[in-house]
This record gives sequence, structure tokens and C-alpha cells, in this order.
Amino acid sequence: MVYHKDFTFGSMLAVGLTNKILLKNNFLLGYKINDIHQVFLRLENNGFRKDAFDWANWKGYIDQVRVDFISQIKDKNIKYGLEVFMP
Repeated sequence: MVYHKDFTFGSMLAVGLTNKILLKNNFLLGYKINDIHQVFLRLENNGFRKDAFDWANWKGYIDQVRVDFISQIKDKNIKYGLEVFMP
């Protein structure tokens, strides 16, 4: 994870070195709106790939998108959120 001011960036990549396949890739981008609100965008692929995919086809990079909105009750350690899932 990389933090810069109000932004968060994270990435997870797994590469099969013997067969030169990108097995898995996930990306996270977050933004801290203020002290009690945050929003995250997650780009994920399900499972692990067994075969190479067409690098020119951008739809092969990710399988699903999630947007998370996290909020905290002021002066309490209680958090709640809303997640939007797009397969």
C-alpha cells in the first residue's frame, strides 16, 4: 500500500515465471474525503488464470469492480459502509 496525502494506492500481482502468464491482478485506489468519510475503488480478477489472455483486450485484465463508501460515527469507533458491486 502506498499513501500520499489523502490518497491510497495498492496493487497485487502474481506472475507465473515458467509459463510467463499474469496469474492474478488486483488494484485499489482510495480517497479520504474528510476525517470520517472514505471511498475506495477496487479492480479485481477472480481466481488465478491458467492460460494467457489477449493483452489488447482490456476486459481481460479485470473481472469485477467494487466501489466502497466507508463512514465513521463522529467521536466513536463505529464504522459502516456501502458497497456497489459490478461484475
